[in-house]
Amino acid sequence: FSGDLEKKPMSSVLPNLCIGTPLALCSLKVGTPFEHKSYFIQIALDGVHWILRFAAPGANSGGRVILETIERQVKVNVEERFLATAEILARLNNIRSATNFSYCLRNSEHLARYIVEGFWHSPQMQRGGQMRKFLEPRLVKRLKN
Repeated sequence: FSGDLEKKPMSSVLPNLCIGTPLALCSLKVGTPFEHKSYFIQIALDGVHWILRFAAPGANSGGRVILETIERQVKVNVEERFLATAEILARLNNIRSATNFSYCLRNSEHLARYIVEGFWHSPQMQRGGQMRKFLEPRLVKRLKN
């Protein structure tokens, strides 16, 4: 469904997605290319669990928003459960064409927290955050060279 997200509103791709749909802000610890949490929104519709995530560039993702189902249960950290509101549905439509994934400026946590909270931020990239601790020395070194 990834290509469809860029052209259609979420209500066209997931017609049963509406106010009151159960959603969850989830994370999964990953180790590639460095250890961090990858965030996504889980959407429960008609017994199917959809995953909406901002994928890092790589195998078939192109650094854009991906909508997919999962066939097997994966143990994830559910950070918050909530119901879709009109504002959240509008933000889901706003991000459907997001591209140019960046660990520093546009990562999966930025996108997921924007959908849920309405503003773009990533605690992992704030001072003392896990991603920043890994990336900051490398970025400073590049700037000095």
